[in-house]
Amino acid sequence: MRSLKMTPEVRVKAAIVKYLKNSGIYWFRKNQVAGDMKGIPDIIAIDNNGIFVGIEVKSVQGKQSLAQIKQ
Repeated sequence: MRSLKMTPEVRVKAAIVKYLKNSGIYWFRKNQVAGDMKGIPDIIAIDNNGIFVGIEVKSVQGKQSLAQIKQ
């Protein structure tokens, strides 16, 4: 079986999701596919005080898209 290489961005997203799960924080993650609305954060969470948190994960080389900057 072929091993999938985890990029730095994927590792960070996995660590964030693990933290949110362990903290009992409601979160949602949707993978972007063609035709989806642009500019949506990688991870959306509502903390225990009801505060919305949008988390966009980028590697050191990653750059925000124009849609992300406008949001």
